[in-house]
Amino acid sequence: MSIDEEKSGTARDYSFLEPLEGGIRRPRPGVVYTCGLLLVAFTMVLLPLIYLALIGLGGWAVYYHTVHHFQPIMSWGTLNWRVMVLKFFIYAAPIVVGVIVVFFLLKPLLSRRAKPPQSLALNPAAEPVLFAFIAAVCRAVGAPMPRRVDLDCQLNAAAGFRRGFLSFLGSDLVLVIGLPLAGNLTVAELAGVLAHEFGHFGQGLGMRLSYLIGSINRWFARVVFERDGWDIWLAEATEQADEWWEVVLFAIAQAGVGLSRLILHGLMLVGHGISSFMSRQMEYDADLYEIRLAGSDVFEKTTQKLATLGAALEKTYKELRVQWNTSRHLPDSLPATLRLTHEQLPGSMVSKIHGELGLRRSGAFATHPSPAERIRQARREVEAGIFHDDRPATVLFERFAIPARQVTILHYSEDIGLPVLPEMLTPTESDESSAKVANQSADAGAPDLYFGLGDLLLPIELSPPVPSEDAAATLQEIELLDSQLAALEPQLRSLAGEYLAARAGWAKAAAAERIQAAVISPARLDSRKVAGFQEVIDSLRHSLHEIAAAYTRRLNLSVTLLAAVGPDAASHVEDAARLVADYRRCRAAADELQVAEELKRLLQGVENSSASKVLSRQFGQIEALLSGRDSDASEPKSVSTLRLQAGGGAKDADNQNMARLRETVRRGLGAYVGALAGIWLAAKSESQ
Repeated sequence: MSIDEEKSGTARDYSFLEPLEGGIRRPRPGVVYTCGLLLVAFTMVLLPLIYLALIGLGGWAVYYHTVHHFQPIMSWGTLNWRVMVLKFFIYAAPIVVGVIVVFFLLKPLLSRRAKPPQSLALNPAAEPVLFAFIAAVCRAVGAPMPRRVDLDCQLNAAAGFRRGFLSFLGSDLVLVIGLPLAGNLTVAELAGVLAHEFGHFGQGLGMRLSYLIGSINRWFARVVFERDGWDIWLAEATEQADEWWEVVLFAIAQAGVGLSRLILHGLMLVGHGISSFMSRQMEYDADLYEIRLAGSDVFEKTTQKLATLGAALEKTYKELRVQWNTSRHLPDSLPATLRLTHEQLPGSMVSKIHGELGLRRSGAFATHPSPAERIRQARREVEAGIFHDDRPATVLFERFAIPARQVTILHYSEDIGLPVLPEMLTPTESDESSAKVANQSADAGAPDLYFGLGDLLLPIELSPPVPSEDAAATLQEIELLDSQLAALEPQLRSLAGEYLAARAGWAKAAAAERIQAAVISPARLDSRKVAGFQEVIDSLRHSLHEIAAAYTRRLNLSVTLLAAVGPDAASHVEDAARLVADYRRCRAAADELQVAEELKRLLQGVENSSASKVLSRQFGQIEALLSGRDSDASEPKSVSTLRLQAGGGAKDADNQNMARLRETVRRGLGAYVGALAGIWLAAKSESQ
């Protein structure tokens, strides 16, 4: 047991890692494969030598022209000054152009590489289960344990030499785990992905040759495509040249640089084409590690999930751009936002993506096999795998939300370049929990019938339980409404996302306004932000008028159908009607509870006594809403008592009070939603 575990009094369970201890049957690359890789690596090393020879040839040409051509050129023709100027230009132009071209060829060798995106390095003591998991996967595939584990915000995982070529001959590795990937895979799927990455290092010589080949390919890409201030200067100098000789000189220089880059582009394509085939073979080999550890079925599911996650990520970024442009707010957890988007992908879209995977083929310059070819290899292997764990991979982390928020902020600022401040972040997890509270029963028995829009559609006014005169026609209309609402699910899910963003923005603005009201004059407050978000919510509610009418019609038809077939309709209607008032109070309390969560976050570390009382007043307002009495400005007795009785002080008391209020709201909302769901599902059972 570790020191941390002894202090906390809890022992972590590592028994789920036992299946990995036996290891897998490691793939063995053949002699032809290794020889082919050596040949490719030798050819790739020749290409930079050709590049250096090109630079040397250019430098020698400038030198030869400078030393040997001055006398022949200057002694030719008459001594007329115009002729002398022309001859000097003919002599000097190749020198200037040659120096520029050689400089631009040398520049990629002298320039420093761009700073890579910033990652979050993990402390092994802070994530003991995750590091034990990584170590177990390494032992299973026969790969060295990474010296460092980093987290970033990419939908990917990668293992490489920690210090580049300085670690080339050793086992100094770094593992980078993208939290959007880890946050959306199961434990077994993540184990398979890591086995694939570590499988590369299980290839020993093959991995080092592959690293060498990849480094040369990346270097050529920099040489050909990278542009900096010098390139901009040359282009601007050509455009701004006034004298004819300046125009000619810079135009020739640009042509020379362009020709050299064209030659280098050809070398890059040759190298890329030569190495691509072997790169695909190495990916096939690494896939075998994943297949033998997680199984053929899990490999196929993971490949399909990565495709749908890619589509969901693209959709997420589009929504983030809209959200940033309209409200200057962004979710504080990209992994959680991606999970929500992925879960809301229409079934037709998922089926289309899975179907298109089988149609893709690997191109001649593809460094990875196509998903279809990889899945076919997995099916041919027919491996059951040694490790099976369907829990979310987030269970490997102590508190996944904390590093997810950190890497998300780094991603916004470092990768995307957005000036995001802490107050511009919307708590993603609280948005998700709010949606579940609003749309599910307290006992988890009611499904989400409103596609995340229950806040805007409920409560629903029910008619008296008059038996239907034509049960068959009523049933037919119910089925028609069901199909129409189901067809609208993608649009309704999208509107639900807009609503959650607007509601989170409203809560954040309302919290900031209430803190300001505690420390400055209320007359000086600017409530335009709160009003703006409220207008968005009201507009969304208005746009759902026809949808609300369809839901009302659907439930009232269910009531008439139930009244025609049995005596339970009246009790269902009475239960729902009795709970409407409680639902309205709990709905208002849920909004104020979200404001309380924002207040609690904003007031962390604040010592101002006036501002600190805001949260207590907020609790009092929620208590008043739930009890049906008028709220006052004083702190309610129940809150004060709870603060005094909490052994951990005011902070623990706030946490306990928040949890208690959240549970009360959850049950109040769930009771009404469950009553409506009972009518809906009872009518559906009658239709079957």
